[in-house]
Amino acid sequence: MTYRAHDMMRRAPRHIAVIALPEPPDAREFAAKPSFPRAPVDELVGAALEYAVPVVSLFPAGHDSRTRGGLRQFVDSVRESCDTPRWSGAVALEIRGETMRREPGLKAREDGPEKPRLTVVCHTSYSGRRDLLRVAREIAGEVASGDLEAGDVGAGLVADRISEGRADPDLLICTGGGRRIQDAMVWQIAYTEIHLMDKPWQEFNRDDFALALSDYAHRDRRFGKIKSQ
Repeated sequence: MTYRAHDMMRRAPRHIAVIALPEPPDAREFAAKPSFPRAPVDELVGAALEYAVPVVSLFPAGHDSRTRGGLRQFVDSVRESCDTPRWSGAVALEIRGETMRREPGLKAREDGPEKPRLTVVCHTSYSGRRDLLRVAREIAGEVASGDLEAGDVGAGLVADRISEGRADPDLLICTGGGRRIQDAMVWQIAYTEIHLMDKPWQEFNRDDFALALSDYAHRDRRFGKIKSQ
């Protein structure tokens, strides 16, 4: 399989979000096969570095993403991949989500390079709806206390609070045959291009990443506008 690498590099997304939906245990040839192994993370990180994508946000999905053991397996796989000497200190790791409050051993930002070529944002027990509700409550509290005028509340303010200064994803890759966004970045993906894959997360590789980039490179992004605008 060949791809137009020049076009993909020229139009490479600045931020890619990936929903990691594994094959469920009852559908696997070997039930003990892990839901979130390290191999697809290595493939994802290597491909993001190769195509100069500076930010990748990774969301676990499926039954095992809602168990403590499954989340720990996911976080460990991502951390081990980002920490490998193979990347020569080019990768930084951030961990976000409810698990941060339940697992004191996890830090929001792992030790890494000050100016990484790639930042991997690992979301654990994340909910886009809950994130939006958190921001709404913060803003409502500030308006009630007089610290913020109601007329100053707009899309820009909400975007700043919910995205924490990071650009919205340009591309969302959904693995595992999923046809839903799994409550991932509800606000941020309003104008994000979506690429759907039938292949489960455990089998994700660089060719899948390149195919998603090729698909993205041929999209006509309008950000809510129509062709004549």
